[in-house]
Amino acid sequence: MKQTFEPVAASLTDAFKVNLAESEATTALDLVETVRQFLDGFEQIDIEYGDDKKIIYHDVTLVADDAIAALAELSVWSENLELQSEKHSLDQLSLDVAQWAMRHGGTIHTLAPIANCFAHRANQTQDSNALVGLLHEMRAIIEHAADPIKADTDELDPFRPWKILNLNYAIVATRTQLPELMTVPPSSTIH
Repeated sequence: MKQTFEPVAASLTDAFKVNLAESEATTALDLVETVRQFLDGFEQIDIEYGDDKKIIYHDVTLVADDAIAALAELSVWSENLELQSEKHSLDQLSLDVAQWAMRHGGTIHTLAPIANCFAHRANQTQDSNALVGLLHEMRAIIEHAADPIKADTDELDPFRPWKILNLNYAIVATRTQLPELMTVPPSSTIH
């Protein structure tokens, strides 16, 4: 994850210094450093425990959620500065962090950047095999979403990430043209 983040961090750092007021740039640069520290921590955990060992559930979930929130904030900065490539990379890193958390037994609480990542990737491919792989990634996120998210109680917001993720799952499943994949994930409940 660090190898993916560093070029994005360099680009963001340059853009922040040029386009933001000093106080805003300091805040944004602090956020870049925060993400860097999270990624260093994930690497240390993988070295110490292995990259797929279940570890303390609450800690994994909490640290992954904080990292995804920081990445989502950087994604907003990127979008505001019209740095679309960097935004997509940050959303992909959010998915990478979620997958890291799942490998270590955590659940996912922040879905917006992950749903954005899936939507972008789905729009970029027509290849059936790539769509099948994407569908499996989406299903894993759906299955590892936190129970309060699966409850999907915020029916006033039609653009809630849980609904968007499940709708995109259905669209990608349909695009595979494989009937056996066009089923609702067992833990999905869209209201």
